Amino acid sequence: MDLPTSGGVYAILNMVTRDFYIGSAKNFLDRKNRHFKYLKAGNHQNYKLQQAYNEYGEEAFRMKVLENVEDLSLLLSREQYWMDKYRPTYNLRVIAESNLGMKYSPETKKRMSEAAKRTAQKVSQEFKDERNRKFGEVGRNNFLKLNASRKGKPLTEKQEQQLENARLAKEEKGTSDETRKKLSESTRKSWDKRRQKKLEQQQNDEPAAD
Repeated sequence: MDLPTSGGVYAILNMVTRDFYIGSAKNFLDRKNRHFKYLKAGNHQNYKLQQAYNEYGEEAFRMKVLENVEDLSLLLSREQYWMDKYRPTYNLRVIAESNLGMKYSPETKKRMSEAAKRTAQKVSQEFKDERNRKFGEVGRNNFLKLNASRKGKPLTEKQEQQLENARLAKEEKGTSDETRKKLSESTRKSWDKRRQKKLEQQQNDEPAAD
C-alpha cells in the first residue's frame, strides 16, 4: 500500500514474527523513507528494530497507517493511545514523546556520547571476531591441506625461514624498535650458523678423492 503524505500514527510490522513498532509522523511517506534509509545503512537509532531488520531483511517489514491525525498537536496523545492499546515490542519507550527541540545537559550529552562509543566499540569488536574466525578457518584449512600434501617430506630452507619469521613477528609485537633490531640481528646470526653447519656437513659427506 502506498503511504500518503499526510500525518498520523503508524506501525512498522514484522510480517514473520508479528512484532511491531508504533510511531507518529507529520508525513507518513517521508517518515517511512527515513526509517528504511537508516535501517539499510545499519545505523537506526532503535537498536531493537535494527537487530530485527538485520535478521529478517527488508522484505519482512511493512509500514501501515493506524490513524490519520489532521490536528498535528494531537499526534503524541494519539500515538500514546495506540501504544497503550497494543504494547509494541520494538519501541524503546513506553511513553510517546518527541525529541524535537529537546535540550540536553552537558552531563546527559556526555553519557549519550559514551554510550554511543561503547556501542560502536562492541559492534567493531564483534565484526573483528567474526572476521578473525572466518579467516582463521581458511588459514587452518590451507595449513591442513599443505601439511597433508607434504606429509613425510622435510621442510625446505625457505619454509623454515618463513616459520621462523612468523614466530618472531608474533614475539616482536609491542616491542620497541631497538628490541626488534636486536631480534633481527640475532635471527640473521642464527641462520648464518645454520647455513655454515649445513655446508660443513655436505663437505664431510662428499667422497674422498682417489
